[in-house]
This record gives sequence, structure tokens and C-alpha cells, in this order.
Amino acid sequence: MIVLMGFFTCPAFAALALDASTPAAVKSNVQNLTTASFTPPAGSVLYILVAINSLGGGNTDTVTGISDSLGGPGLTYIKQLSLGNTTNDCIVYLYTATVITSQSMTVTATQSNYGTSASYAYMKVLVVTGVNTSSPVGANGGGRGAAGVISDPYVSTTNNSWGWLLYADWNAAAIPTAGASQTLDDSYFIAGQDTYALIQQNATTASSGTSVTMSTTAPTSGAQTTHMYFEMKPFITTTQSIVQGNSVIAGNSVLN
Repeated sequence: MIVLMGFFTCPAFAALALDASTPAAVKSNVQNLTTASFTPPAGSVLYILVAINSLGGGNTDTVTGISDSLGGPGLTYIKQLSLGNTTNDCIVYLYTATVITSQSMTVTATQSNYGTSASYAYMKVLVVTGVNTSSPVGANGGGRGAAGVISDPYVSTTNNSWGWLLYADWNAAAIPTAGASQTLDDSYFIAGQDTYALIQQNATTASSGTSVTMSTTAPTSGAQTTHMYFEMKPFITTTQSIVQGNSVIAGNSVLN
């Protein structure tokens, strides 16, 4: 009798999902942008997206940081990317934080130099489950001063990742139209001031190494837009099986 024995490992990627606890966007001209109370699940990741007018009322303005209502040190907020400048422009930011314990909380972004009603700003906190908490952001980038449509291509860095785009037009041309296979998730238009918008891919990208483009199809001219794209990354579950004769013994582990 011959007994064959061996091992094989199959990676499985978690499904990224926008959790129902995701609070409404903050659309305001106040200095401290604070969400409504929400209760994210443990192990989820907060993607905090902020866009501000960097020269509100003649004051040079930036975001000084992100805080929460949890008391003590709160969550740890990591700035992943910021684009734009402080001269007649919009600045956009991406922060992330991992939720350790599920509990009611609010999140606040503070503007450094709020001065007048011209300091309109936008903040959206996305609560996402199934995220690689040690590396929540893959491909990312963008630019500023765009005049017309946006086209931000990237190559996916992992299977089943999810593309997003934050749009901030200092000239307030119009609410943008999302490109192919994308959806306008949210927007904020202030006539004569700014336009802010958030765009997502309709589905996750199945395979690593796939070309993905975050884009708009309108407005086609007259804009001064700062734009930031980023890729959400899922965690990986591996299934390792032991083959012995005609029997298969399987076990799971999580790589995060």
C-alpha cells in the first residue's frame, strides 16, 4: 500500500464592504468638522477623506489633524496622502485608522486657520470591513490644478481591491460625472466657492496587476481640481490542506 502525503496552500481574499455604520458626510463652513455619532465594528478600518478650501477668506488653511470622542489616546490616525497647496487651491487628505473595539464615537478634522464663511469643507468617514489593517492603502496618487476631466490610472496591487477618487474643484465648475464602471458616491456644491465629490468603482478589481482608471467625464473645462485616488486592500485568508492518502485535512490562517 502506498500512502501519498503533501501540503498545498490556497489564498482567499476577504470581501471589502462599506459598513452600514458609515456616517453621513460633513458639509460645512465650520472650523471643526465633526461627524454624527456612529458605531463601527471591531476590526474595521476608517478611511477619513477631507477636502478644504486652502485660502478661505485670505487665510492660509490646512488640516492640523484628526481626533475622536473616545477619550484617552483614541484611535491612531495615519495620514496616507495629501495633495494641493495653500495658494488659491483645494487641499485633499486621506487618513486611516483601525477600530480596536466597537463603540459609539465621532471623528473630527480641525482646520488650522478658519476665518470666514469662505472656508467651506467636506469630510467623509468610510467604515470598511474586510480590510488589510496593516496595509489598508495600496496604489494611490493624483494631482492638482486639473482643468477638465480627471483620468487617474493605476495598476491594482492585490486581488479584490477597491478604487476610490476624491475630487475638489476650487473654481466650483459643476458636480462631476463619474467615468465608466464608477458611481458618484457623494457630492457638495457651493456656488461661487468649491465643488467636492467622492467617486467609487462599482465593483472590486478581481485580479492583482489589473489596469484601473478613476475618472470623470464632466465638466470638460473651466475647473481647477485637486484629485486623489486610492486603492483599498483586503486581508488574505490562506487555507492549508494536508493530503494523506484519500484524506484531506484543512486549516485556516489569516495574513494581515
